[in-house]
Amino acid sequence: MLRIRDTTLDHIDQLAAEDTAEESSSDESSSDGSSSDGSSSDRSNSDEPSTAIADPSLLACRTWIPPAMLFDWETLMPYLQSGLKQTGYDRYSSWHEGLLKRKALEMENTSGGGSTKRSRKV
Repeated sequence: MLRIRDTTLDHIDQLAAEDTAEESSSDESSSDGSSSDGSSSDRSNSDEPSTAIADPSLLACRTWIPPAMLFDWETLMPYLQSGLKQTGYDRYSSWHEGLLKRKALEMENTSGGGSTKRSRKV
């Protein structure tokens, strides 16, 4: 879990660095101090480092550490056991029905199909 979190945070840092690089290159390309949409650029000289995270939810993601135990097994086990019993019964029931049908077909085939016609006497 920690490796997933670290990989995600590294990716977020890379995206933040790319965004600030794009902002700085667009600020350098506009010589009159206005951005491409015509609004004035207020963020050209910010004190934020290039890897700063502006969104507080992403900052919370950086500080979050997963719990040691994701499930409370004492609470979960009775539900798992009842689900396993129900699934097992359903599968056994369908298998048993198929077995009975196969046996019935075999009995019909071995008994000659249950024909009631008499054979001709010569």
